[in-house]
Amino acid sequence: MNTVNTGKNIFKLKGTGKMKVTMFLLIMFSFNITFSQNYIEYNKLITKAENHILDSNYYEALANYKEAFEQFDFVFAKHCYTALQIVSLSKDSSETIFFLRKGIKQGLELDLLNNAPFISNISQNSWWNNFVKKEYDSLHTIYLSKINIRLRDQLIKLATLDQLYTKKLNKYRFRIIPQIIAYRNWKKEIGKLVDIELLPMIEKYGFPGEKLVGINTNIWFEDTISKDYLISQTKKGLSGPESVNAHLILIHYISGRQNKLDFKLLENLKNGNINAIQFASIQDLSMKYNSEVKMGYFNQWHRNPDTTAINQINLNRISIGLEDFETLRRKEKRNWAIKKEINNNNFNHIKIWTVWGSY
Repeated sequence: MNTVNTGKNIFKLKGTGKMKVTMFLLIMFSFNITFSQNYIEYNKLITKAENHILDSNYYEALANYKEAFEQFDFVFAKHCYTALQIVSLSKDSSETIFFLRKGIKQGLELDLLNNAPFISNISQNSWWNNFVKKEYDSLHTIYLSKINIRLRDQLIKLATLDQLYTKKLNKYRFRIIPQIIAYRNWKKEIGKLVDIELLPMIEKYGFPGEKLVGINTNIWFEDTISKDYLISQTKKGLSGPESVNAHLILIHYISGRQNKLDFKLLENLKNGNINAIQFASIQDLSMKYNSEVKMGYFNQWHRNPDTTAINQINLNRISIGLEDFETLRRKEKRNWAIKKEINNNNFNHIKIWTVWGSY
């Protein structure tokens, strides 16, 4: 990455006149492109938007989403979901279509668009059928063209095995001796899965998150679950666009007390291969099971037992574009309250994504 330091001259422009100006503009252009695609900056914009949602400032939230979507080539489908929920409350068709196009290019499908809370209202517009007929297929094709289907298929196989091994372990959770044996087997199988398959995949392609392999809303459901059930979950806001969850395999790997991860997750965070919540969750598990991890707790998944360390936790969170811990707790409490509302058949809520309190 080219760096421009306005305090001290870390490079000198050689040449005269127009050549100096041209070289400087090229360096600044390169710097701006690189900077604009640093996903820590993206995370900051999304965090601002979600903080506005907490305070019911939806106009300001939508402005932050639009700024993020205009600045970054790739955006996460779950953020498109929330932005579409907000814009559906507006009568501005041009804004609605902007977010629709962005969402479909990130993998949002018609079942979700026709059924998710608030988003389903968009289909009541007079222009909806014509939009679907003329644009949906071509926008969805753009999404498919950007993801690595072969890598996606490989990852789904790994994720399926990970779930199979974990289910076998969970069968014995109340039986001490069988659980000890099952745990050893689980640790061994997850270790092989990651060491032999997943880590080499990450080394070669980068972290196989949503940017590389796309989204999958129903991978964790059993084959026996009907499409009607999936749609009913979508209508309640209990389903949404999720990645195939390579990060969950790594969390199981770390929970098996493996020693380390042999790749640089921070680089994958900065280039958008892994989202900030997944990154922070993995770091929390790493801290819990490996004291040599340098970055420390983020309190996204596991919470630091040292309650006096909250200032460092907040610094860690803010450094990757997340909200401070107090605001995270507000989001979690909000989501727990919404789950109670859903149980009372009130499904119309703007979705904010967390780990605990998620719905």
